[in-house]
Amino acid sequence: MTDNAAATLASATYVQFTTFRKTGLAVGSPVWFTALPDGTFGFTTGATTGKVKRLRNNDKVDLRVCDRRGNVASDAEVFHGTAEVFTEGPRVDEVKSAIKDEYGLLAKLISNPVLDAVRTVVTRGKAQPTAVVVVTLDN
Repeated sequence: MTDNAAATLASATYVQFTTFRKTGLAVGSPVWFTALPDGTFGFTTGATTGKVKRLRNNDKVDLRVCDRRGNVASDAEVFHGTAEVFTEGPRVDEVKSAIKDEYGLLAKLISNPVLDAVRTVVTRGKAQPTAVVVVTLDN
């Protein structure tokens, strides 16, 4: 990973996180993204989302800086890496804490016990657990 890649991604609020289907088709999703102390990057997502399912089959990912709607500038640099999914353990706590530190009140509003209770009611008790994704950029 170059210093430029790290700086570009560390300064981004949103990143287009692209995973790949078994057919090779790329599927992108905008995510909140934060730099972690060990030089990796992380974000939270639902444990049963499509991106998590695709990562079980192929851990290769592409990253590009985007806006909150996932729009990527035509000249945006593509960063390649591998991703790992965690549903428990210290990495989960580390990423959740880093997201809260970076995004402050907005992150706290989205991941609070009241909203979790509402999600459980709305989904009739089938609210999905949280997973974290940690990305290591290729050199």
